[in-house]
Parts: sequence; structure tokens; C-alpha cells
Amino acid sequence: MAVGAIAGVVSRENRPDPGAVIRMLKAVPHRGSVVQTLESGNAIVAVVGDGERSVSSLGSHGRWACALLGPLDNVADLAADLRLEGEPAGQDESARVVAAAFARWGAGAPARLRGAFAGIVSDGDRAWSFRDHIGGRTFFFRDDGRTWWGASEAKQVVAGAGLIRQPDLDAISTTYFRGVSEASALKGVSRLRYGSVQTVGPHGSTEDLHWNPGPEMLETSKLSLDDAVEELVEVMRRAVERTVYGAEAVALSGGIDSPAVAAFAAPRHLSLGGAPLQAYTYVYPRQSSVDESPYTRAVAEQLGIPLEEFEVSAGPLDELDRWVALADGPWDSLPMATAAYGYRAAAGFGATQVLTGTLAEYVFTVNSFLLGHLASHGRLRALGDQMAQRRAAGMGRRRLARRLVWELTPAPLGKLKARAVRRKSNFFPAWTDMTVVGGYRYETALLNPVRKRWATPTLQAARGTTTTSEAQEICAAAEGVTVRQPLADRDLWEWFLRLPAEVKFPDLTPKSIVRKALRGRVPDSVLDRRDKTLFDEHVMDTVPWDRLEHYLNDPDYRMPGIDYPMLLDRVQRKEFRPVELIWAYDLCGVHAFLRTF
Repeated sequence: MAVGAIAGVVSRENRPDPGAVIRMLKAVPHRGSVVQTLESGNAIVAVVGDGERSVSSLGSHGRWACALLGPLDNVADLAADLRLEGEPAGQDESARVVAAAFARWGAGAPARLRGAFAGIVSDGDRAWSFRDHIGGRTFFFRDDGRTWWGASEAKQVVAGAGLIRQPDLDAISTTYFRGVSEASALKGVSRLRYGSVQTVGPHGSTEDLHWNPGPEMLETSKLSLDDAVEELVEVMRRAVERTVYGAEAVALSGGIDSPAVAAFAAPRHLSLGGAPLQAYTYVYPRQSSVDESPYTRAVAEQLGIPLEEFEVSAGPLDELDRWVALADGPWDSLPMATAAYGYRAAAGFGATQVLTGTLAEYVFTVNSFLLGHLASHGRLRALGDQMAQRRAAGMGRRRLARRLVWELTPAPLGKLKARAVRRKSNFFPAWTDMTVVGGYRYETALLNPVRKRWATPTLQAARGTTTTSEAQEICAAAEGVTVRQPLADRDLWEWFLRLPAEVKFPDLTPKSIVRKALRGRVPDSVLDRRDKTLFDEHVMDTVPWDRLEHYLNDPDYRMPGIDYPMLLDRVQRKEFRPVELIWAYDLCGVHAFLRTF
């Protein structure tokens, strides 16, 4: 199966060039070969796929034309709200429904969509491009003032605009050190932020967020803990079930997130597809501290679903040259060859989608500055409960007091505290320049007023985009499947953001409220786990030292902020901590990508 892709051209001076759109779609043969185009005034929108099971669709409503890469999970509900005629809308009608949504609601339409999607809509005079709230679908563009080009992958924009393929060194550096750049790794091409809608008008283009939860959303719910647990079951059920179409596989781990997805997806899959949901997992028989097979087998047994186990054989830098070229740039913290093996296996099962439990931690677990938040907002009873629990768990009075004082440090002193946090952090390798590396949530939060400090990491999920999710989407598309994260559902996230802190985190157990909601649906052995699997043993046993030296020894380009002699010395002496290896692997991706030019 070919997942599909979209492309569009808007001309402000002449009739848009159909040849540019065709070049854009032919630049991604791994996404399909069946091309469809639709012209609307000064714009052409188009899709490519396999003509049968792709999640790309093309449609119109009056003068409105749309190219959409889905799936759009609430397409039938939208069609009903819009009172569109005909049979209940399916995925092949998604573009027509979205065109009608823009005709009704304009740039406000994307906020009403649910799923993993990116799209282009035109009314003949203006155009809009948009992405879902977490960036489940990639989208890149270029606007030179005369013409706008937009597409699923950066290489398509290069092809359509007739650019010479060159690296954007500033964007690559920004992405490596700070995790996000508005520019792509290909010079002249920009990425559309996730959760945004771009308006392409006669005099330029503007970008606004349709997903931008702020402090005003936080803690607006009045639910008690018991009521929240009961309601969470239904919110999770709806989030998962609407991603299931009857041809899925679930990537299972021994945590609670992917088993939660499997628990709610399995009955729906059986009902729609007539066959049990297929699960797969990676096993590590040579590293017992990493192996989670007892938990994944327990989940599969309780849910009555088949489970395939794969021993990880691909190395962290295997096929790196191929993947950086396909992804149009380096990424962070993703062993692509291993991920591709799983996607390939899922496609072999007949699945068109892979369900995962990833991204749930953004709203399930982030509780930084909780004590300071409760104290600064006068919720003394909740603060007392939290402190009593910490004391019962063995935290001494002095340590607890220091923790509270640290969280209540006034903003003017927060900058000094932030510097101290960075100096003591083990996250940054000695061979990176600390003045170049971007901050992380503790540092950022400490610069805020005390009463707003908890909100910063809590809302972190709604900020920026990552090259990891983009590379993952492109990798999955190359293997013929779509990756879905049901627990990153927009409605589910907003529901969690509205919970009061003391309901969201009633005790010291990680994901406590989620565990309560899953009791009886997921094995107790999984829910009662208090340890977290660390992959350090596997990481250190599989280091490809020769490949590290291959990419990092005397490269043609030396990225500012990297002490290459120190780094190479560490490689040759094989002295790395697991977290340093992630930085080193990511840097290998940078140099592998630069070698493609």
C-alpha cells in the first residue's frame, strides 16, 4: 500500500504551472504513483497514492478545492454537522468534507478536525495549508512572493520550485542543538508548524495557530478524582476507537500507554475487521534488564490478541545514509532502521496503520513545580497531602523544604538557578558548547513568575515541532503504513489540561489516574509496575564504534558548538554514557545528510 502525499501551487501572477505539481508528486515515488489534480482559480491542488487504500484524497465543494492527507477521524460527524448530501462520508470523501468545512468556517475549520492530517484548500483566490495539532502529518512550503509551493515532503517543494538542492546549515545547527527550526534542512524550504493554519493571500502568507492551549485552559474542570477516573475511561475509549478502521497493528511495550491503546482498540478492531488486532513487540533476550516480554505477553493473553516478537537486530546507525536522504535531513533520538523493521512487519500483517502509545507522557506525567504551584495558589490542603506522601516515601524534612524553596524561587533569582541546573546536568555532553545548547523545561520555567511556573512544562506539548515525528512519518510512509498516537488525541489532551493538578496527580504513583482508569482492562502486573525500563544495557552493548568514527572523524564540515577532537578521542577510547550516545548518533545523522550533497 502507498500512503499517499499532497502538493499544491498558488500563483499570484499567472496561471499556476501544472508541470510543477507533477514534478512535486513524482519526487516521492515511495508514496504512490497514481496522480490526481484539481485546479481552482490561481491554485492547483493534487494528491498521489495507489488509487485504492491511500489516505490521500482530492475533492471539491462548490468553488472550494482540497487536497488532504489523512486519515480524518471525525469525517462522518463533520459531514453531518455540515448537512452534506449523500451517504455517510468515509475517508475517500474527506477532502470534499474539508472543502465544505472551509466554505462554512474559513480558517477556523482545522480546529474542528480530528485525526492525523495535513491539507491544502483553495477558493480560487486564496489558499490555506494546515496540519493537525501534533504534526502527525508533515508539511513544507516555500513562498517567494510570486508563487507559493506546499507539499508533504521538503524534496517536493525543491522539485516544484526548481531549486538547487542545498543544505541549510543554520537550520541543521538549530535543530540539532535546540530541537526545532522553522526552516527545513533543505535551503529555501520552510516547515509549517504543527497545530497551525497558513493563509496564502495575494500579497503574502500568514500563519496562525488553531491549537494553542494556554494558561486559561488549565485547571478549569471541577471533577473530583472518582468522577475524573470514570470519565477518563470514556474519553480514552473515544480517542482510541476513532483511530481504528479494521486494519491496524499495535506496537506493544511493557509500559501502560500502549497496553491502554490495545485494550480499547482490540474490541473495535474485531468488530470492524472481523479479525483480532495484531500486536508486535521487540524483545531483548541478551539483555535481561531491557526485556519486557513478560508484560507484553500478559497483555496479549488478557486481550486475546496475537503477538509477534522480534529480536532487535538493526544497529542504531544502520542504513543511515538512506534514511537521512529520504527524510530530507537528520532527526533526533530515533533508531530509524529498527522502527522501519516494525513498520515493514506491520504492513506484512496486512495493517495500514500502526497504533502506538507514544506522546501520552506529555500530559500524563509532566508534574514539574507541582509543590510550588499548589503553595503559590493557596491550595494548602492539597500541598499538605503531597508533602505528607513524600515524607511517607522517605524524603527527609530538609530535602523536602529545599525542594519547596527551590520551586518558589522568585523569578529574578530563577536565572541563576537555571544556570546552576545546566552546569550540574548530565544531559549535555562535555564536547558540546553549553552556550549553544537550547534550554529545557526546568530552565525555561524558572525564568517565569512563581504562579505561572507550573504552566510552562505542562503546556510544553503544544510548543514547536520535532524532526523525530517528521522522520517517523516519512519512514512509515516508505514502508506503506501510517503511524497513529491515539493517546495524543486533541480532545483527550484538552481534557487532561483542564484537570486540577491535585486530581491529575493525586499521589506519587506515575500516571496514577490512568492506572485507576485501566484497572480490569490491562493486566495488574503491568499496572502495578513501579519500575521503568531503561535501555542502557542494550544501548551500550550495541554501540557501532567503527560507524561512529566513520562519520565523526575529520568531517568536511564542522558544526559550531562541537569540540570534534574531544569527541573523537571519546569515541576511540569508547568512553560514552548512554545519553551522550544519543547526541553522537544525532550528529552522525547530520554528517551523513551533508554527505548527500
